[in-house]
Amino acid sequence: MLLGWVVAVMAAAVPVNLGATTSDAALVTLEIRYELPAAGEVIFVWGVNGWLPVAEDLRPPETVIRNEVMRTPMSTKEHAFVVTIQVERGATVEYQFLVTATAGQASVEVWDSDETYRATATKSAVLIVKSVRLSQGPWVLRDRPGTLFAVALAVILAGLLLVACWRIWSHPRPAGTSASPVTPDPRFALAVSVLALVLGLVVIVHHEMWRDELQAWRIATGSQTLAELLRNAQYEGHPSLWYLCLYALSRFSTDPLLMQVFHVGVGVVAIFLLCSYAPFTRWQKVYLAFGYFSFYEYLIVSRNYVLGVLALVAFCVVRTQWPNRMVTAAVFLALMSNTSALGAIIALALGGWLVLESFTPREAMSVSTRLGVVFVLGGGIAVAMILTSPPPDSLPHMLAWNTSLLGAPLERMVSAIWKAYMPIPLIPHFWNTNLLDELPRIHLGGVILESRDIQAMLSVGLLVTAALMLSRTPSVMLLYLVATSGLVLFMHLKVNHGIRHSGHLFLVLVACLWFSLAERPCQLAGARRGGVAGMVTVLFAGHMVATALAASTDLIYPFSASKEAAEFIERRGLTDSTMVGSKYDIASAVANYLNHPVYYAEQKQVGTFVRWKERRTRVTPAEVVRTAHELASMNHTDIVMIVSYDLGADGVGIMELASFQQSILKEERYWLYLVPYRSAQSLSQ
Repeated sequence: MLLGWVVAVMAAAVPVNLGATTSDAALVTLEIRYELPAAGEVIFVWGVNGWLPVAEDLRPPETVIRNEVMRTPMSTKEHAFVVTIQVERGATVEYQFLVTATAGQASVEVWDSDETYRATATKSAVLIVKSVRLSQGPWVLRDRPGTLFAVALAVILAGLLLVACWRIWSHPRPAGTSASPVTPDPRFALAVSVLALVLGLVVIVHHEMWRDELQAWRIATGSQTLAELLRNAQYEGHPSLWYLCLYALSRFSTDPLLMQVFHVGVGVVAIFLLCSYAPFTRWQKVYLAFGYFSFYEYLIVSRNYVLGVLALVAFCVVRTQWPNRMVTAAVFLALMSNTSALGAIIALALGGWLVLESFTPREAMSVSTRLGVVFVLGGGIAVAMILTSPPPDSLPHMLAWNTSLLGAPLERMVSAIWKAYMPIPLIPHFWNTNLLDELPRIHLGGVILESRDIQAMLSVGLLVTAALMLSRTPSVMLLYLVATSGLVLFMHLKVNHGIRHSGHLFLVLVACLWFSLAERPCQLAGARRGGVAGMVTVLFAGHMVATALAASTDLIYPFSASKEAAEFIERRGLTDSTMVGSKYDIASAVANYLNHPVYYAEQKQVGTFVRWKERRTRVTPAEVVRTAHELASMNHTDIVMIVSYDLGADGVGIMELASFQQSILKEERYWLYLVPYRSAQSLSQ
């Protein structure tokens, strides 16, 4: 945890006799009851005699081995999380608890561990474990380091906000001063854009799309009407602008390559506008154009975020080139709010800043124009909220908010600033990684610093540095702090699944530097090296290094093994077969590439794309195999199984067709099996 201040407090383990056992019994039964009301899901992580796994026939159902230790999901019973295990008499059981969801079903990853979490199995018993380290109330799950870190961060932000407000009040801009429009540089912009287009097309041809990219495309191709499209997209948690674009494209072709080309085109337009009008040096523009987010994450990986990037760049152009066109700028903000929830937060911050600026002497905006801005932006946000409101039958995590205030989750959210500003990844499984992720623990006397501690502290340092850089333009400094804080808070409360979300923090920084340079260009981007200009150049250059690593790795290794698995099925002439998939969301990538319905074992229904509604049931490999046999016998046909794991002993008696384990995304690896109808028929008899 943060700075290693708190060592996990000993939990009370109270043995209660379950009943008499024979003295010569070889096995002992232990029931562990973990009491933590603010938790929603808990995994029991355990081992015996030095964290060794027990024999396979002694492992509870759904137990998996990860990082050489056993993990068993705990069930709920009488307001406690319960798991029952069997071990040899005299064995020492060592265990920890991994909280994976709050009581509100928001996803978290919180470890509750202590050296005292162990028991010697001398007789069958119940171990009642009450967590003292993790405090809980009716809504908030918290620990002391998390609370201290949150308070410290709040104090820093409050101080910076006071500085920004004081500078705005004490250094008012005189009437008549305004940003100097940048002289367009169309030839340079065209040259950079053409190069970006060519390189982008080369990379997308070799980029195997992952499940979320294909999910949106198959929602568009699988929807017959606009009303059906909007219903299907409502489960995605994103506004509908991207799906409407894909719906229009899908009327011409169902090949997902069309989506990729469109996505690259949108990204290249954003690069052209940036290189034409941004008040950066030419080298800074090149670094930005081929930076990790502008070139790889928001140009190669086909997601809805590219529309938000284009809308943001267009807003920056209008705001700095034609500052009197407030309503036009508001239109781009309204469009941005309909690209993603994170885009809506940025749009809301920019809209508030726009209205605030309208009250300064230099703007002289009329009341009607000001009302027009509020009406356009408010309408755009209202539409986005209506279309993204999740239906009542959505998965619990789609409806949940993360109310935990814990060291690790909070640090992970704050460290998103570091990951967004310096996104240099680890190779070859680079996606959603950072160069500092594998830092070893640092022991400073009694203080232990982990990787997330380092990244969180670096993030706070970068936040303060960037704010002070922008303090020369106080209103822009205020915009930066509000937008960045809003994004970090939303990612902590709702969602932060990877670098694609964290990247919006970098977009805010670039936009604020753009506004600051437009207002005071001579001091920030002068010819001299070093100072603020040098820091900006180094920052942007680091993003280009990250792009080189990511794009080259994508060219060498499959991003996802889904395309290779789908092509194998097509080559073997199995596309007309009945298919069974597990795990449902990962198997959907193959189904989407094939554009072929699959029976998802967890959902117990057929589909191509996944609808994020209703609770899924956990299924074991044996249950998936049994389902395949039942379908083969029922439909009188062979069954192709698409699973994201090796069936192991449960696959005995069925034919393994192939496995595809070369993938940048570790989870999107596949094993293909064939369940012959005759084999299923003989089993049913």
